[in-house]
Amino acid sequence: MKPVIYGYLRVDRDALDGDTRQMELELKFWAEQEGYCFAGLFHECDDTLNRPALAVLIEEIGRSGARHVVMPVLAHLSTHPVIQHHLLGVLEDTGVQVHTLEEELSP
Repeated sequence: MKPVIYGYLRVDRDALDGDTRQMELELKFWAEQEGYCFAGLFHECDDTLNRPALAVLIEEIGRSGARHVVMPVLAHLSTHPVIQHHLLGVLEDTGVQVHTLEEELSP
């Protein structure tokens, strides 16, 4: 059985639906290529400070026992390095491994 993975996106409120859809397809494709079962996508608008979709993702991780999350880059958590580090730690404290498409493209 393939391990379950969830996707996470934080997008600009002004982002085109096609751009958001393209990012979602890239996450699904990556998951398939890496041998994961893509179980769902959690996304929210960039202008929210409290990250409600991230909170729901963390709840779902606890409920499902999933151990993997993928996002295009860590900046989808936050572009501020301290907040990004904190949110990454919150995710990792749940026992998940966070993957990014950026890390997979690095030499």
